Amino acid sequence: MKVLLAAAAIGYGLGLTPLAGSTFPHMLSELLGCSVIFAMYRCSKRTAWILFGIFVFLLLLESLSWGGFHALLIWFFWLGSFLLHRIGASRKTVLASLVLAVLAVSVFQGVKWQYRDAERSGSLRDWILFAGMSEDWLTDGKLRSTLQDEDFLLRFNQGWHISQVIIYMDVTGNYLRGSSIADSVGAILLPRYLFPDKRRGGGAENFRTMTFHELVGGTSMNVSYVGEGYGNWGKSGCSLFLLGVGCLLGLALRLVKWMNEKDGFYFYFIPVLFFFGVKAEGDFMMTFGQFFKLFLIAWVLIRLFGRRFVNCGDGGGRRRHVPESLRLKG
Repeated sequence: MKVLLAAAAIGYGLGLTPLAGSTFPHMLSELLGCSVIFAMYRCSKRTAWILFGIFVFLLLLESLSWGGFHALLIWFFWLGSFLLHRIGASRKTVLASLVLAVLAVSVFQGVKWQYRDAERSGSLRDWILFAGMSEDWLTDGKLRSTLQDEDFLLRFNQGWHISQVIIYMDVTGNYLRGSSIADSVGAILLPRYLFPDKRRGGGAENFRTMTFHELVGGTSMNVSYVGEGYGNWGKSGCSLFLLGVGCLLGLALRLVKWMNEKDGFYFYFIPVLFFFGVKAEGDFMMTFGQFFKLFLIAWVLIRLFGRRFVNCGDGGGRRRHVPESLRLKG
């Protein structure tokens, strides 16, 4: 765990340097979540709950400081999934957790615009402000209306984003025919310090070329896998593209499983490896770029510091660090 914490600390430190705008420091800082998962499997179930609560609370404070909740929700999903696995949750507990997760997403979606428009101080007062807005939203009976609201439902399936792609591409016929995917593959494999003009992630370029909408300011928006497939090949090609993305994700998961059976530590990197794989607003470059680069980081850390993973805690062999159910079932 110390190795993961040290790597995360380096990432946060580099974020204060001129390298702050690059991908590498951000990816290293995400290893903090992996260290929490590592600790969750090496402590009691009660302590695992405490670690989960502390990490989510810190993520919430960070999200409140700038008004963005995407990372918080994704980490909440990943950490919650690992926590339920760690404690051996029953089906009823899993179902109840899903209901609470939908409620949490509803709260964030219901108050985020009001919160973003409010004057924030960048301190713990933001927590009080957000909590007050959430309480007002829940007590005013807005939950039911929000769940039935069309705009709210469109946020779950990226309906507006995809419809803009369909409208623009069908009218103009300017399908990209795989050019954005080819550019994404090049951007994933080529280092930026040698190719500074390579494609950048974030979705702004996809949104501009596939919808003719220009994102302004710090707006973060993407066309999603469906929109990217449709923007390249239309309706039929989109279906094949989604099938291909699913197959690639399956192969990536099999690779992680195979490496985990050899070393026993890749399991703890799953959240960062597939971080954008669970995000509806993701695209090819975000998902597989994250996987490729974090897989290399994980491989280097395990090769260089594998003994530190092994000697952490009970001093057992590598296999003892892999949850038994995962060793047997993969």
